[in-house]
Amino acid sequence: MISFVPESLQADIIESINDLHFLKGNIEEIEFSVFQKLEESADEYDCEISENSMVCLSVGEDDFPLISVREFLDMAKCKAHLKINDAQSYAKSCNEVYFLLDVRDYATLELLSNTFPKKDVPITELEKTVILDGVKYKVGLFHGFCIYHLLVEESGNFDKYCPSYSSYDYFIRVHCDGENIKQNVADSLASAYAFELQSSFDIILPFSSGRIDDEFVDYSTESLLGREAQMFPLIYGNGATELLELYNTAKNTFDVDFKILGLTKVIEYIAPTIAQKELIERVTLKLSSPGIFAPTAAFISELGAIYDKHRNTTTKDFELIKLSIVTAVTVDDIWDTLPGFVKGKQVKPVDESDCSALLEKIAEHIYSTRNEIAHAKANYEKRGTECPAREKASFCKMLEIIAIRCIRWFAIQPEEKRVVPHEK
Repeated sequence: MISFVPESLQADIIESINDLHFLKGNIEEIEFSVFQKLEESADEYDCEISENSMVCLSVGEDDFPLISVREFLDMAKCKAHLKINDAQSYAKSCNEVYFLLDVRDYATLELLSNTFPKKDVPITELEKTVILDGVKYKVGLFHGFCIYHLLVEESGNFDKYCPSYSSYDYFIRVHCDGENIKQNVADSLASAYAFELQSSFDIILPFSSGRIDDEFVDYSTESLLGREAQMFPLIYGNGATELLELYNTAKNTFDVDFKILGLTKVIEYIAPTIAQKELIERVTLKLSSPGIFAPTAAFISELGAIYDKHRNTTTKDFELIKLSIVTAVTVDDIWDTLPGFVKGKQVKPVDESDCSALLEKIAEHIYSTRNEIAHAKANYEKRGTECPAREKASFCKMLEIIAIRCIRWFAIQPEEKRVVPHEK
């Protein structure tokens, strides 16, 4: 006979099977239908069912994911509060959100597959913890059956080519203990986590607007297991979401011209914060001089000149790019990624003035290349410092390192000192 530990578990299982009537499956190889008619067939089985027993779900195409009885009961219990967006790119419960990812290449797919060797059960890896406004959030890379698949299965919006569940579905999971999670907070943390994944491990893993075809074969032996220490703390707060979205979008763009434009936007984004910091320091220093007690016309003119310089710096595109690079980047950061047309035959500079000159030269190349792409016209006059077409791929690698360094610089600035650009 079938026994339940505790005995009340029997009623909970039957109720959950009825609530999730659109799912087919079995518990310890006993079909759901048997539990619904348990009195008629109980003598045919000899089994003990507990919350740790495994539920095998008949979803997807030839994929049969496993979840525990406890997880099955929890899904049924919160079913009324679950939501999925129209595009079916994420699913949300009261305290967690699952963002579907888009695996675009074999190398990334193999890496993720090796990171989750147990392909049938729900697992979260590389989990990071964030305390935001006194609330604890956990953000991680998730694989396995979850509320997303449950809602897609219920919707009926799937077929053999785009199944409700695929063993190649991967998610960023944002979990909030005991709180009603806000979508904007989940979005911010997911964006921050996607940035860390992509920048730390040099992979392309964008958010998805749909599910992928799972006709892939695994070959690689590389894995992300146990590499949490290689990821920095997640970036959040004033201006962070917008900045990280710029990077994530550029990272996931395959067209080199669009990638150059996107990464340049990241570099420009932090410049006002740098300029504002310099302005405050210079004005504060000026106001701390003895002249403040009896200000002369010359003193006031000098103070005005500081503001004029700041205004010019924050309105000229080239100055924005140069300011960001000189402040946030070192030659050591990017020397190995410099394209041939930038590096030439020169040796790595050591003197501080030579390093600054090289960084300014790189800023000029970025500015000119950005302009050539953004203002591509028959009558466009080249400056002679644009990146040659054949070297744009390597130029992008250098730009990406620069963008990451700019983001890291912005992240360590106090929130009250971050200047967030506003659209005009």
